[in-house]
Amino acid sequence: MTRTKLRLIAVAAVLSSSMTALPAAASAHPVRASCPPDLPRAGYSDVYPLSPHAFDIDCLAWRSIVAGDGTFGPGEPLARWEMAVWLDLALRWVQDRYGSVPSPFTDTVGLAAAESIGAIGQMDVTRGVGDDRFDPYGAVPRWQMALFLTRAFEAAGNELPDPVDQGFADIAGTTPEARTAIDQLAMLGITRGTGPATFSPDQAVTR
Repeated sequence: MTRTKLRLIAVAAVLSSSMTALPAAASAHPVRASCPPDLPRAGYSDVYPLSPHAFDIDCLAWRSIVAGDGTFGPGEPLARWEMAVWLDLALRWVQDRYGSVPSPFTDTVGLAAAESIGAIGQMDVTRGVGDDRFDPYGAVPRWQMALFLTRAFEAAGNELPDPVDQGFADIAGTTPEARTAIDQLAMLGITRGTGPATFSPDQAVTR
């Protein structure tokens, strides 16, 4: 995991394959321990085969969490509706959950991702952006992703570590829950921030 990006690709693979056995401190390579070493390539033309994230992307494609038309768009901002679909599919790997869940948000009517948005809303992984809206096309900032991921870990039945301040000097303007989530992700090794004492909470998450 690079220092400059909080990427969902590796985290979603962890969710889909090993959340039920996630230890208090994540292993150095939890995804590689849970996906077969001879994993077939997904064949995305814009994913460099030697990229440190190539294996994680291939794992998500192998588990049918991501799809595409031959490209992945690794540098593109992650939209909230995409985040909902990925987390919903990942959580379905570790839960006996079937059937549709209607979305309670007024701005998701007719959206193909509405069922996934409703599912993660029912599990309290998301609470929308206020006024009964989800903002499906909005980009996910890093502070929101921290909340989505820690809530998803708990929704899968895992216990998060008691938060200890990880020294990020730029998260004071976020909510107390977001600060806790950021510290917990750092403790689990999922993020290392964007610098020695920075997290860049408002920076958009890339795919």
